[in-house]
Order: sequence, then structure tokens, then C-alpha cells
Amino acid sequence: MISLVTQSDGSARRFPFVTLLLVIAVAATFWRMRDDMAQAEAVADAAMAEAVAYFEEHPYVQLPDSMERYIDAGYARDLRAHHEDEREQLGMLRLPERVVARIQAKFDGLVQAAFARYAALPANAFGVRGTDDAPARLFEHVLYHSSLPSLALGIAGLLLLGIAIEDAWGSLVFGAFCAAMVPAGALLFGVFHAGQPAPWLGTSGLVAALLGASFGRWFRSGSPRLLGGIPLPAWALVPAWFGAEYAWVRELTPNTLGTAPAVAHAALLVAGLVLAVVVRKIGLEKDLTERWDDSKDPARNPTYEKAMDLRTAGKRDEAMEILVSAFARKPGEDLALGLWDVSKELGRPESGAAGALWLVRDAVRR
Repeated sequence: MISLVTQSDGSARRFPFVTLLLVIAVAATFWRMRDDMAQAEAVADAAMAEAVAYFEEHPYVQLPDSMERYIDAGYARDLRAHHEDEREQLGMLRLPERVVARIQAKFDGLVQAAFARYAALPANAFGVRGTDDAPARLFEHVLYHSSLPSLALGIAGLLLLGIAIEDAWGSLVFGAFCAAMVPAGALLFGVFHAGQPAPWLGTSGLVAALLGASFGRWFRSGSPRLLGGIPLPAWALVPAWFGAEYAWVRELTPNTLGTAPAVAHAALLVAGLVLAVVVRKIGLEKDLTERWDDSKDPARNPTYEKAMDLRTAGKRDEAMEILVSAFARKPGEDLALGLWDVSKELGRPESGAAGALWLVRDAVRR
């Protein structure tokens, strides 16, 4: 049983198939595409560098709004002012309009080629940008990550949160939860953040929903435990994850926080919390936990318990009579074991042979 993360009581009852399969799929996808991603990014960066260098050589061309991320507006004004001053000092005439148009067309072509390279990157090819994306992207985006930090944070979130929640809910309920939250995050992003330069992809949305579910369970079930002993309180994990996601993975600063998909993440966190409360309120979590709880011994047959009390008191003959009578009416494992043990203690193993034979047949049948 996986003991990396357990429930609040330190127990782990079920194997977290969904969590581990998702982690393996995410890691395998990144590993398979890592070389292609690095090569594609290098080619796209080189194409954009060529466009920027051409602008620096011809600063009088018009910049499209899409180039604001790559050429600062203040830098562009300074270049143009320096070019104009230099032209006046040297007494150079302005270029003919047809020449300027030809230079502008070449620059536009370089910009278009650079952005085409960026659009072909795996992060953009499989990510969700708006409400018009292909339906398959609503689900497949969860497997793709644009950088190693985003992959590491996503896998850590899935393991730290997913194992304990799947252990509590079971693979079926947990799988349904993931299947709902993955496309929900993409749709929320498409509605509220469609104009963002970076697409929606990876596990950040699902992890945000798992954080909400952990927060919802924390009030009644306590915090999951790392290695069975270290508590992982949701009230500490939520700010820690948001800080790591925005400051480390996305490298956002106070001036660029507006590009964070905060609405989508916050909505998924609330959705996860609400669903965790619903699962608890309808008693589903309790039913699933009790159904799969193998940490407790099954209830003993009361007749067996009475016979064992007589045996302990030294009244083995009376215990034997009770066991023989009860076993004849309804055979069972407890009664068969008791019958065999007491018969041996009395020196009459043949009297307990029926119990021993029943145990052998039951073992063969199982």
C-alpha cells in the first residue's frame, strides 16, 4: 500500500490507481516531448530574436500590439528618437514611402513567422486559449506542461493531495471528480481569461480543485499526513501552492499579476471544497471508508465468544458442546477453528475433525 501520503489517522486502505496513473501519464508525456519542446522553443526564440533585431535596425516600422511582450514601448520610443536625431545630424533624407513599405512588409513577415513558431510549441498546440478550442483539448491539456517547474509542482500537488483523497473516496468517485474538474478549469479559463498570452494547460487547475477538497475535508477529517506522521494542513498548503504557482512557475511580479488566471484557480478551489462537503454530507465518504476499512477485525460469532469464555474458565467440555451444536446448525470459520482447537485440548481431535475438514474445503474453495 502507498504510504507516502495517508489519511489523518495515518491509515491507507486502498491503492490510489487514478492518482498514480495520472502522475505516470503526465511525467511520461513530458519526458517523451522534452527534446522536441526544447528544440521548438530554441527555433521560436531565434525567429523572434531576428524580428527584434530587424526592428532595432529599422526602428521607424510600425509595431503590432502583439510585440509589446518582446519590445518595450519605452525602448521603442528611445530607438526612434535616436534614429531621428542621427538622421538630422547626418543630413539624411527620409526614405521613399515605397521603400518604407517594403521594409515594413519584411518586418511583418518576420513577426508572423516568429509567432507561427510559438503557436506550434506543444504548450500552445495542446493548451486551451478560448471557448473555440477543440473539445479534446478540454481534457488532454492536463497531460502537458511547458516547463520543468510546472511539471514538478503539478506532480507534487497530485501526490500530496490526490493519494489521501482517493484513499478516502475510492478510485471511482475520485476519478469522476478529476474528470469533472479538468474540463471545468479549461472552460473557466476560456470564459474569464481568453485574452491571456499563455494558454491554459497542465495540472494547476486540478491541483487547485484538490486543494479545495482537502480544505473541505480538513474541518472534519483532519489533515492528510506525509509518511504517515507529518500533517499537511490545508490552510497552509493553499497559500504555499498559490505562491509557488505564481512566483516560481509563472514568474509573475506585482506588475504582471494581472496575467494570472486567478479567477479560474479560485473557482476550482471553491468547487473542490463544495464537492468535498457534499460527499461528506450525503454520507458517501463514510460509507466508502467503512466498506473498505480492513484495519479492524471482523465481528466474532457470539456463540464462539461464549464458548471461548468457557474454555478460558476451564470448562472445555461445555465449550465443546456449544461449539458442536452451533457448528451443526450453521458452519462458520470461527466455529470451525474453535471446534478444532478445543477438541485437541480435550485429547479428542476426532470430535473436531468436522471443523478441520470444513476449514480445508473453505480454503480450497477460496
